[in-house]
Amino acid sequence: MINKDNIHSEHIQQSYIKLLEESNVDLHKKTNPFSSKNILVYSGLFLFIASIVVAFLGYSNSSSTDIFKDQLVATHYNTNQILLETQSGVFYQITNNTDKKWMATDGVFVTVTNKTLSLTTTVPLAKDQIAYYSLWIPDNKTYTVISPDGTKVLLNSNSKLTFSNSRNTSKTHAILEGEAYFDVAHNPDKPYLIRASEMNIEVFGTSFNVNNKNPKDKTSLALVKGSVRIRKNNNESVFIKPGEEAVLKEKQLLISSANFAKILSWTSNQLYFSDETLGSITQKIGAWYNVDFIIKNPTLRNLRFTGSSHKEDGLIHFLQKLQYTEGIHYQITNNKIILDKKANNN
Repeated sequence: MINKDNIHSEHIQQSYIKLLEESNVDLHKKTNPFSSKNILVYSGLFLFIASIVVAFLGYSNSSSTDIFKDQLVATHYNTNQILLETQSGVFYQITNNTDKKWMATDGVFVTVTNKTLSLTTTVPLAKDQIAYYSLWIPDNKTYTVISPDGTKVLLNSNSKLTFSNSRNTSKTHAILEGEAYFDVAHNPDKPYLIRASEMNIEVFGTSFNVNNKNPKDKTSLALVKGSVRIRKNNNESVFIKPGEEAVLKEKQLLISSANFAKILSWTSNQLYFSDETLGSITQKIGAWYNVDFIIKNPTLRNLRFTGSSHKEDGLIHFLQKLQYTEGIHYQITNNKIILDKKANNN
């Protein structure tokens, strides 16, 4: 018999979460979970987990969330950190040194690091336990969410994802504002539901990119693999094939071949541009490195480029490429980059 008085509550919680995470990894592997061998393994595992739960019952939800009190913030405004918003409207900031695990009041275990947030459950949640969280991603950052069923979502900068802690609901599982790459766990009986502006997406186990950073302009979905059905607000629906991009613009759904080199470049910290003006490129580079560009010579603004830039190469590398290929002089003053033609090129 485990004596809960002799075990530190935080140690119990961390041990419990570790077991749940390991069991979830095993359950998501492509093996037969109903083989006699696996049934014995999982039965023993969950019996052991159950014994820890007995010791864990006295641990209050309020004290388990206390570990995040030092990361509370008032609102989602005026911050350059990633924020997690709970259903009750409480905001927690995720910083570079965040590495915490706690039990949320809705019965879900949440693991938060500076790169990933994952949710772990052992049984389907009751209706009154289903909650929605929101992640706010600022400039110059990306972040990954892993849901209890193994679905992974990589969020681009300037994005917000509202998501459920359970897939056992008929409601929308995720609402996207911005851009994200989804790798949805296969479940033909319970499709994953996403809403992005006027595009309603029904997913059956799929990898794809969704972008509605400019919803008034367009919302797009590029399918890498699997099966996706898109429904517009008028309930018209269409299945998208791998390699295709669906663009919803002015209530018209257009389908064409996807340029994955351009669409997915952000997932590997690259900026891809095809016949794009220097004015447009410097806006994106400026957001990357948090600097402002001033283009003194107006003819430079309309110069067009095709290529790519890696974020890890750094700002100076990008500026030197401009200097060597087009003879563009650059000057760095505080947080501003001034671009002009070299004197001998005038």
